[in-house]
Amino acid sequence: MRLFDRWTDPELSSPEPVDDPFFSGLFDQFKMIAADCRVVLSGEGIDNLMHFEMWPYAKDLMRRGDWRQFFAEVPRYLWIRLSPWPGVRRRVKDLFGMDPMAPAFPRWIAPDFAKRLNLEARWKTRLRDLAVAAHPIHPEAHASLALPQWSGMFQNENASVTRYPVEVRHPFLDLRLVDYLLALPPFPWFYEKVLLREAMAGRIPESVRVRPKTPLTSDPLVAQLQTPGAEWVDHVHWCAEMEQFVNRSAIPRLNGVKASEQAGSAVRPFCLNFWLQSARRVRYNLHAEASNA
Repeated sequence: MRLFDRWTDPELSSPEPVDDPFFSGLFDQFKMIAADCRVVLSGEGIDNLMHFEMWPYAKDLMRRGDWRQFFAEVPRYLWIRLSPWPGVRRRVKDLFGMDPMAPAFPRWIAPDFAKRLNLEARWKTRLRDLAVAAHPIHPEAHASLALPQWSGMFQNENASVTRYPVEVRHPFLDLRLVDYLLALPPFPWFYEKVLLREAMAGRIPESVRVRPKTPLTSDPLVAQLQTPGAEWVDHVHWCAEMEQFVNRSAIPRLNGVKASEQAGSAVRPFCLNFWLQSARRVRYNLHAEASNA
């Protein structure tokens, strides 16, 4: 996949803006699936629900005065964890506002547009609402389930969007399973996904069951922005309609960006720009067809 591959193809257009520069890959996936089956099982949700957080759990034990469990679990966790430094660095950065993962209101949104719709205040209110509703021992996992990306993902998997007769099912998002996992203590069950590994004993090859987590070596978007020739993305033609939504002078350069969060935020105005151009092209084609008729 290449950045914004086939976004000019009216057959792959979306009725609403999308923020994924690899959006056309969605259609390739469903085309491959539809050739073999009509139902596909998704693994989405388990990384959210089993996101490991030891510190909130330890604080909850102290708050409830469960010292027996505290002195049994915390030393055990400290003994088996690989290194405490990543967690320490993350907390120090968060304390001094240096964490690149921390949410920040995009400064490239046009000031008049943001003011007219009160966007920044609404954004801050949303963050406060998530903080108030925080789960006592799984705050990040619980908050992640309220993100708007879920509804977008479900909509984009619908056959009306993919154009292929494939139904996507999400076993890990069954509400009974969600309630169950949010009720479990994170340690030891979520550390290195122990619960899943124990449940799969004797059901899958042992080499697969006990192997360490193997994430991608890099963010696909960041990797593309590092490749030779990626500078084209900073010199694209901008749709005239973009001026009312985006302050182009505040958009950081994309080529060479190395932080995933920065790249994910900075690419959104480019996605909107390409989507507006595609939508205009679709409207023109529809108008031309109507005129010919």
